[in-house]
Amino acid sequence: MQKFTDFLLSLVSPLKMARFRTMSVLIAIIIFLLSVQVIYFPFKEAILRQGPVIEQDYILIPLQDLPDDEEVNQFAKRLKDMGCAIDKNKRLVCDGLEDGELVEETFVFHHEETGYTKKLHFFIDYYIEEEPQLDINKGFESKDYPYVENEEDYFVVLTPASIYYQAFTMLDEDENPVKHGDHELIGARISVPYAIYKEFSLTIDEPEAYGYQIGPYLARKIVEGILENDMLNSIKNIFLIVFLMPLIFIFMFWLVFKRTGRLKYFKEYYNIAAISSIAPLLLTFVAAWFLPDVIGWYIFIFAVYYIYVLYRINNAPDAAEKSLI
Repeated sequence: MQKFTDFLLSLVSPLKMARFRTMSVLIAIIIFLLSVQVIYFPFKEAILRQGPVIEQDYILIPLQDLPDDEEVNQFAKRLKDMGCAIDKNKRLVCDGLEDGELVEETFVFHHEETGYTKKLHFFIDYYIEEEPQLDINKGFESKDYPYVENEEDYFVVLTPASIYYQAFTMLDEDENPVKHGDHELIGARISVPYAIYKEFSLTIDEPEAYGYQIGPYLARKIVEGILENDMLNSIKNIFLIVFLMPLIFIFMFWLVFKRTGRLKYFKEYYNIAAISSIAPLLLTFVAAWFLPDVIGWYIFIFAVYYIYVLYRINNAPDAAEKSLI
């Protein structure tokens, strides 16, 4: 029990922490990498909890509220007959379409809750050897789809590689956005590669009755893409803050203290930094469940605590010398 207590104290007490200065650098690297994974977990959960909220976002209304009418259901039946689904290579394959074929359909409906007319333009730009017919890199521009009072344009494009979704048209530099209530009609778009999906199919069971469900289905898939993108950005940000940025402080403090302190080598400073990061890591991990923005404070907390640890070790009295061995 005493050994376990001493070990726990060595993770927070600077003089006891000094014993780790000669450990393998590989262990220190593993600590930093595990820290990235540990801190990422609450942030990932926070992002996933936003899924249902994003699904109800204003820009996804046309998909979520696609009307249950004959036109929509018949189109869903047509989609089912096309047999479009991703294959093992994560490419959209449509057995009922020819190479170079462009499928286009527009649904127009009045949304009672917002009071505006929604126009959903749906495309399948299917190409294998042929060139694509739509330039989704440029997006759908206002010059091709000019604004009509009290109407909003939305676009869904399925290509063999990805789903492209655009809310509103892309404005020219000299155009001022129109406001509908609290929302400015400024083009917002996202492209989601099929590679992130375990499955993707345009087949709706009993499309004659439930074909309108293709809208909510596509909305969920688009939200999956948004969440995946947010999680990717989150892990990159955490890796930068937790793994790479400490290197700056380690290098800086090594240059400042190596000639006057008890610690001399960069390896020692790196190892002590790894151990010093554990306490800020646990503090950030707990706080992140309640305050997702706390990651921005991690590097500050780490830097302050690390310099305190270095100060105590490098200025340890001679009587504490044995603690450093």
